[in-house]
Amino acid sequence: MNYVPGCVKMVQVSIVLLLSAGVLKLFWKIDNELQQYSFNKLIKYCLFWGSILSLGIFLAPHQKAIEEQVCGILLAVYLTVCTVTDTLIYQVYDIMQYPGVLGGLIWVLLKEPQAGLGVSVILFAGMQYFILMKKYGKGDGMGYCICSLYLAGAGMDIEGYLYHMVIGFGLLAAVQGIRGNITGKGNLKKAVALYPYISAGFLIMWIFLY
Repeated sequence: MNYVPGCVKMVQVSIVLLLSAGVLKLFWKIDNELQQYSFNKLIKYCLFWGSILSLGIFLAPHQKAIEEQVCGILLAVYLTVCTVTDTLIYQVYDIMQYPGVLGGLIWVLLKEPQAGLGVSVILFAGMQYFILMKKYGKGDGMGYCICSLYLAGAGMDIEGYLYHMVIGFGLLAAVQGIRGNITGKGNLKKAVALYPYISAGFLIMWIFLY
């Protein structure tokens, strides 16, 4: 029996958790709003989301070369940190977009997708920037754009990026409907964090629809 692949995945997950915890520690030290929560609570959220996201991302055998594995780690850390801060204080730090975009761009270049997919990513980014970000915020829109880079590297076009959104909002509607947080007109009674649903929707695309 070969234990090497399992050991590699455990190392990848450990790296994601350590990096995510380190970044959250830095944000916690400099942001008074985040300090309303104990760091232990941040760690609990980090362990929960970091484990789910990193296991999901590395469960699918898409990262073979070391460069691809690094991109997977950047994606997992990005989604983990953004999901935790969005859940707790409804905020995503702008600086987190840089590792997210960097990992996505490197991933696309490594995978060498068809030329037409670049147009799909640009069209989707334009849709986010000019229309959708006005409805749910810049940070959420950037999350969808960064995920679209990884999906583009998987060979998906704009339909795939839109499916990601449909799945995410479908999960949101289901969860908030169960919680009684949706009005008769279909609006949320109380605002909720969107990144948990962006992350969960991405994992579904990544594992089952890649």
